[in-house]
Amino acid sequence: MSNGYRNDVVKLSKYLIELRHDLLCRALNFAMDHELSEINTAFDEAVTFVFELEHLEDSGDQTLQKLVDLTREIDATITSIVNIHNIEDSELEEQN
Repeated sequence: MSNGYRNDVVKLSKYLIELRHDLLCRALNFAMDHELSEINTAFDEAVTFVFELEHLEDSGDQTLQKLVDLTREIDATITSIVNIHNIEDSELEEQN
């Protein structure tokens, strides 16, 4: 495998990680505006709470469930590509 090919695979993996992060943020914002709106009003602006995908898994909202499914598919794709090409975490953390 050429060095250029590997560099492109690492860049693609970084993009997928960024896409996954953005998708999760948007899904959480969607949930906070709708299904989880009561939680949204319970927090002060200064309070920090870390949400994970698992917080959305039991949602009854079909749109939110599709977003959860898509996020899981992206996770599986990232894991597969990283494993196929033996990409180290340090490579994914390096700046372009």
